[in-house]
Amino acid sequence: MGSIRLRAVFDVPEGRLEEFKAIAQALLAGVREKDPGTLAYDWYLDEKSGRCVVHEHYADSAAGIAHLQNAGALLGQLAGTVTVVAVEAYGDPTPEARAAFDRIRATWLPGFLALGA
Repeated sequence: MGSIRLRAVFDVPEGRLEEFKAIAQALLAGVREKDPGTLAYDWYLDEKSGRCVVHEHYADSAAGIAHLQNAGALLGQLAGTVTVVAVEAYGDPTPEARAAFDRIRATWLPGFLALGA
């Protein structure tokens, strides 16, 4: 069981952009403070279209679970401000991590080939 990566795509409705950005900033601050196993938490936002893509990378399953636990309330707030287009998770999680990410409706793609493998 190795690292886990996640790609989430959201559409932010017109009129909710500032609220969305405040929640996203709070999520990033929480990751910096509480989630040392989060290796990447990168947000990309096209303000004109409202499309946001988030790339997340967790050192292992435990780090992914920790993030979901630490960020749960803010993730709930975020879900109330966006339309979720897709959540894709990549890697080979523990059963516990898979169950945790399944609750946010992630589609899993297991590892197949990798340069470092």
